Amino acid sequence: MPLVGPQLLKSPRNVYPFQPVSNFHVQANIWTAEPTHPLYEGDLNANAKYISHPMFDAGMNAGVTTGWGCYWRLPVATDDFYFMIGNQAILQQADANVRGYAAHVDGTASLITIERIDGNATNTDLGAYAWTPDTNLHCMFLTREVSGANRFWRLYYGSSIDSMTLIIGPTATDATYVQFYHLGTDHLTHDRIVWGGEWISS
Repeated sequence: MPLVGPQLLKSPRNVYPFQPVSNFHVQANIWTAEPTHPLYEGDLNANAKYISHPMFDAGMNAGVTTGWGCYWRLPVATDDFYFMIGNQAILQQADANVRGYAAHVDGTASLITIERIDGNATNTDLGAYAWTPDTNLHCMFLTREVSGANRFWRLYYGSSIDSMTLIIGPTATDATYVQFYHLGTDHLTHDRIVWGGEWISS
C-alpha cells in the first residue's frame, strides 16, 4: 500500500511546493507531541487563503481505495476550513470551476462534514458529525472506499493518529468526480488556522 508523507519532512522547510505561497507561513507544532515537524499557518490578514499541491501518485487513482489525512487547528473555535481533493490548483470551494470532495470543519455550525464540492459554493453534504468546537490540534483521515461499482466515503478523527475513530460513514455511494489532481485546503479569509502533516495511502 503506497504511503506518501508530509512535504515538511523535506528541507528547506518553507511553504513551497504548495501554491500559492502568499498568505501562509511555516509554523512549529507547539501544541502536541505529534507531528514532530512544522505545519502551515495562515497569515494575520483578511485575504483569501488557500494552498494546493499537485496530487501525489498515491492519491490519484480513482479505481482503488484511497485515504487522505492531515493535522489541523482552529485558532478561534468559530472558524472553518475545507481539506480538499479536487480537479484544479484553485482549491477554493466557492470557485466556479472547482470539483471534488472535502472534509469541512465548521466551528460556527459545530459540525464536521464530508462534502462533494460542486463549484460556486454549492456543496452537497454526504455525511455529518456533531462536533464540539475547540482550539486543540487534531488530525483526520478522509477515505474513499472502492467496492465494485460503489464509492463509499468515511472520515476518521482524533487528537493523534493512534486515537482516530470513525465519525462519518460509510456514506451513501458517490462517484460523481474522479479527477483528483490537487490536494490542499481552503481557509476562506480566516487567519491563523493551522494545517499540514498531510499524508496519503492507497
